[in-house]
Amino acid sequence: AHLSAHPGAVGLMIGGPMDGPHALALNEHLLELLADAGLDRTEAARASYLLIVYVFGSIALEVADVHQAGPLPPESERTAARQIAFAATPVDLFPRSAAAGDTMAGYVSTEQYLWGLRRILDGITARTESTLVMPTVRGQVPETSPPG
Repeated sequence: AHLSAHPGAVGLMIGGPMDGPHALALNEHLLELLADAGLDRTEAARASYLLIVYVFGSIALEVADVHQAGPLPPESERTAARQIAFAATPVDLFPRSAAAGDTMAGYVSTEQYLWGLRRILDGITARTESTLVMPTVRGQVPETSPPG
């Protein structure tokens, strides 16, 4: 909510390394929460990165769609403008995109953001609830984790 009022700040936030004291404190807290949820040190670090990339990536793509200074227009206006744009998708060239236009218009919605966040958290949670074996990649030994 705060960044939608100041979309110009997004570039400043993601335009360089996140290694300052505030970023480190945020990451430390996130690592603690993930460890409390049952992730080991390596998985907590990977999950922390995944969450940070999702949050900042979602914000970056949301503000990239608006070509004006100042606060973002209301979500309903941005979604409606995207519906109009996606309605012009050539069906003969991009049939799947044309059919998914209404859903894609909602990519900038809170509903879409929460949908994605829930899927990520479901995956992280599932990781703590069962042993998963990753497929062998380029001769590496498959990674396994003990349950919770």
